[in-house]
Amino acid sequence: MAMSDEERKRRKREYQKAYRQTEKGKKYYKEYQKRYREEHPEAYIKASTKYREANREKCRDVSRRSKEKNFISNWNGKILSCIKTRCKKRGLPFNLEKEDIVVPEYCPVLGIKLEFKGKRSHSPSVDKIIPEKGYVKGNIQVISMRANQLKNNASLEELKKIVAYVETHK
Repeated sequence: MAMSDEERKRRKREYQKAYRQTEKGKKYYKEYQKRYREEHPEAYIKASTKYREANREKCRDVSRRSKEKNFISNWNGKILSCIKTRCKKRGLPFNLEKEDIVVPEYCPVLGIKLEFKGKRSHSPSVDKIIPEKGYVKGNIQVISMRANQLKNNASLEELKKIVAYVETHK
């Protein structure tokens, strides 16, 4: 029994779809797309513009997530550069690398969610555990800006007095 042209096309599409799900197919399809973009730039631009217009919300979400991800991954490098400059100016020891700065989801001191955008007091801040040692491996932790400011501006005695005051006046 002979297949109709429509049935043949349908089966071919199903086969191609299944093939693109395999590792070999993914690699081939990626290379094919790259070649197509290079050989047909006008058609690629037209097709991608048409897709973005038809899927505006989806594209915005992908773009926003991508920017946030890049911002967070770039934050470590930027903060590392700032810390290095500060150490040179103040003559503090420094031997950190980008991988040494691990940003937790929540501040280990105050328990608030760390945010890269929004309230400045909730943003991550690199804290020296023992200030005299400087910014060296094993002597830093990432806490909220609020916790770091409280820790830097108050002595242990002052913090104890604040706790005692708050406990008696609640």
